[in-house]
Amino acid sequence: MAQVTAQVDFGADQTDRGDFTITDASFAGLTYAEAWFMSSDSTVDNDALAHEMAADLIRLSCDAPVGNDIFVHARATAWTIAKTMKIRVAAN
Repeated sequence: MAQVTAQVDFGADQTDRGDFTITDASFAGLTYAEAWFMSSDSTVDNDALAHEMAADLIRLSCDAPVGNDIFVHARATAWTIAKTMKIRVAAN
C-alpha cells in the first residue's frame, strides 16, 4: 500500500472542478486508488476550514494507477474553490 499527500492547484479563479495527476514511484504496479481531503490539512491559500468544507462538498474520484501516476478528478456538488489544496491519495 502507498499513501501520499499532494498539493494541487485549482487555479486563480473560482471553479467547481479540477483534474490532477499525482505522481509517486510507490504507485507502480498497484491497481486500486482513492483520494480524499483531510479536514485538518491547510495550505498557504486555504485553511483547515476550507479543507473540511471541501471534504463535505467536493467529490474526488480516481482512475486506476498507471505506472507512477494516479489521475484524480474533483467535482464540487455545491461549492467553488480556487488556488491550492492538499489531497491525500492511497493505493494498493
